[in-house]
Amino acid sequence: MKIDPDKCTGCGNCIYYCPMDAIYIEKLNNKKVAIINDDECVECGLCLRMMNLDVKIPILKREVCPTKAFYQNDLTYPRILRQTFSDPTLIKEATEVAGRGTEEVKTNNVTHRVKGDEVGFNIELGRPGTGTRLSEIEKVTVSLAGIGVEFEPNNPLTSLMTDTKRGLLRDEVKNEKVLSAIIEFKTTLNKVGDILNTISKVKVNTVFVIGVYSVCDNDGFPLVQKYVKENGFETSFNGKVNFGLVPT
Repeated sequence: MKIDPDKCTGCGNCIYYCPMDAIYIEKLNNKKVAIINDDECVECGLCLRMMNLDVKIPILKREVCPTKAFYQNDLTYPRILRQTFSDPTLIKEATEVAGRGTEEVKTNNVTHRVKGDEVGFNIELGRPGTGTRLSEIEKVTVSLAGIGVEFEPNNPLTSLMTDTKRGLLRDEVKNEKVLSAIIEFKTTLNKVGDILNTISKVKVNTVFVIGVYSVCDNDGFPLVQKYVKENGFETSFNGKVNFGLVPT
């Protein structure tokens, strides 16, 4: 993302809308203008979308950018990966859906991707409001690969791996910063403890949340919940379930 210095008046309204705090005010040629820190920008496009919608900041009652100074510059590889993982409005080539992962738990009642004795994991790093370098994500994928996890082949992150057996990412992508990314895989219920304990020991410079999902027992409770608690972890029962239409 770029800001046209000739149009910018340095009002600073846009600063409030950057989730990565990548926009700041600086003097350029004796004029105050907004500058984007390219290294911290994740190309999520929020500033541009808000500008085009003429959204006003509730407290200030002013537009995000009254002079329409934001514009999207051409992105090349590997920089474009920032946009791929950070702009939720984009349809991903690897998945053909918008979002950072696959449809996973939302459509399991139709796809049956995770069966009775299996459990699905989706580990999201970087959200909310922190972001992450892909090098931090590699620390987790390498640790998981060490215990024999098979990564979901249709996940956009998996396509960046040079070696799925070792969880290694391409060297040229590791310094790219993204709003968030999701690691996806499935395994059997009896391996839940090994996976949770392995993940809990990985030191990463970001935040992450672990999502686990399985089919439910006769009482309507996920089978995986028992295995999570047996290994000393608590669950937050806030899963997303969409009852899709089954083709006839």
